[in-house]
Amino acid sequence: MPITSTGISSGLDVESLVTQLVAADIGGPARRLDSQEASYLSKVTALGSLKGAVSGFQSALTGISSGSTYQGKSASSTDAAAVGITANKGARPSNYSVSVSALATAQSLALAGTAFSSISDPVGTGTVSITDGAATTTITVDSNNNSLAGLADAINASAVKATANIVNDGSGYRLLLTADETGLANALTIAVSSDSDGNDTDNAGLSRFASANLTQTVAASDAAFTVNGLAMSSSTNLVTTAIENVSLNLKKTTTAGETVSLSIADDTSSVTASFNGFLKGYNDLMKTLNELSGYNSATGRGSVLTGDATIRTLQSNLRSLVNSQVENYFGPQKSLADLGVTTSVSDGSLSVNDAIFSSVLSNDPLDVANVLAAIGRSASPSLEFEASSIKTQEGIYSVSLTAGTPASITSAVIAVNGNTLDFSGNNKDVQFTATVDGTTSTTITLNGDYSVGGSDSANLELLRTALQSGINAALPNNQVTVAADDANLKLTISSASAGASSSISFTEVVRLGSLGLDAGTSSTSGSDAVALMNGGAAVYDATKKTITGAVGTSVEGLAMKVVGNASGDFGNVVFSKGLGSKINDLLTGILADDGLIDARVDGLNTSVKQIADQRAALELRSSALERRYRTQFNSLETLISQLNTTQTFLTQALGGFVKPFSAVKK
Repeated sequence: MPITSTGISSGLDVESLVTQLVAADIGGPARRLDSQEASYLSKVTALGSLKGAVSGFQSALTGISSGSTYQGKSASSTDAAAVGITANKGARPSNYSVSVSALATAQSLALAGTAFSSISDPVGTGTVSITDGAATTTITVDSNNNSLAGLADAINASAVKATANIVNDGSGYRLLLTADETGLANALTIAVSSDSDGNDTDNAGLSRFASANLTQTVAASDAAFTVNGLAMSSSTNLVTTAIENVSLNLKKTTTAGETVSLSIADDTSSVTASFNGFLKGYNDLMKTLNELSGYNSATGRGSVLTGDATIRTLQSNLRSLVNSQVENYFGPQKSLADLGVTTSVSDGSLSVNDAIFSSVLSNDPLDVANVLAAIGRSASPSLEFEASSIKTQEGIYSVSLTAGTPASITSAVIAVNGNTLDFSGNNKDVQFTATVDGTTSTTITLNGDYSVGGSDSANLELLRTALQSGINAALPNNQVTVAADDANLKLTISSASAGASSSISFTEVVRLGSLGLDAGTSSTSGSDAVALMNGGAAVYDATKKTITGAVGTSVEGLAMKVVGNASGDFGNVVFSKGLGSKINDLLTGILADDGLIDARVDGLNTSVKQIADQRAALELRSSALERRYRTQFNSLETLISQLNTTQTFLTQALGGFVKPFSAVKK
């Protein structure tokens, strides 16, 4: 703590004088620094509000700048309790009449004969093989699970697509086995082997649970329905294949002659909601910009960011974009004005003529998309826009697809006359396994007479049908098609899937040569589809049916979806970026860490830091001044003290002298 002078010698208020002198010297600069700091900080706060407003507007752009918004479909049913409907963006606007005569059901099998008195009663040991339509699962019953409850638990713990329950019907306990999936193809078949009682087919021991000894309480059935009078069937009540890109949910049967009307239309309500959100977001941003940069002529005072370059740049760029035009090769709409949008001269806000906007939207939502979104459009009905990326460049691009081919095997010549096709007698069965796309079937047996059709072509057709149905029943998830070559008396078996991963082969169990498949066959490997975009190789996703532009090209990220199984030359796709997309790109740059707003904030924060440095320097100057003034006042006090001492000495010394003539008496 510095030694201070109290003004004892001089009688001066030294502390007050020093404080006032220092304040007079540094007060002005200090006040200027405080004012500058307050100004900078208020601008930082204002820019934070601006960033929030810009971010809010960008959120409002999400819907209108995405091409998928304009491809949405709405679906309705006049009786949703009977037939529900959903449609994705690839569905075509249309109307349908649907009737339902039967729903798909899952098979249920119950123990016939004498019921068990307890769930812990033994059932016998051996193996139970359950075929659920997709595969056969073998379950071992031994001393660890030899009970009704143990068998049910073993079934439920296995991979079989069925659920086992134990029910009591009043006479005792019975096993109830229900398929997990509906449809004829998912019916259950149960076989027993190695029954501990020595007989695998009687109605005793473990063989009581073989199919022949069970009661079918619910038959497996396919759904039966019509669409616009066309009869159809489905193994499930959720039908996804009847109408492309549409799902029908069959809930109950309709009465004879009754139909349910279904309607699919463009989802214009979602587009309108997104568009109104865009207008509100833009107007909210304009209001914030005006508040932050406005000038009050009445008070003669500006706002925090009046004249700020950041505000001016943002306003200029936004106004330029909302008043610009885009390319639309499919319609006349090229600007917001063509959608019925006008700009207020006073505050820059946007408003829309609902009648004009609704007219354009109802005619074709994609014309609205052209003005606002990033979207690719094709004149081909077999190609639809799926997605794009920020790297996709505007332009006109050719698109084509050469379909992939499936693997196939063509048999040797089959002798269709005579006994060659008669597999119905003893020791005449044809047995084999088929491996399709990497999955091998259980043993497939042909044991009918396929030589009763009369002509060679008729006999070959009988065999073709039997072979195809036999393979597909054994491999429901890996289907094949079998085609007959009547001229050459050959069969060609092809995988239903295409591509290099497609494969097909056969393994003989008994007499495969009767089908011409053990020797003299020719096989063809599957090949992948080849997609081209803008003349270069593109990526084709067979599952999603999308063609996507290659990385590093002008079409990078552009994805177009192929409708159905179309292939060939689709013509040109026009990709354009609408105003919403371009505004979104602008705002993304402005909001970036190195964008316009953050750069301005960083500059202001740097200025605030510089003020802190200047204030620290001013504080050092203040301390130096205080020390100097104190030193000067201390020197003054010392001098005054010395003068006072001299005065006292002189006064005392002079007081000791005799006054002149003081001794002369009058």
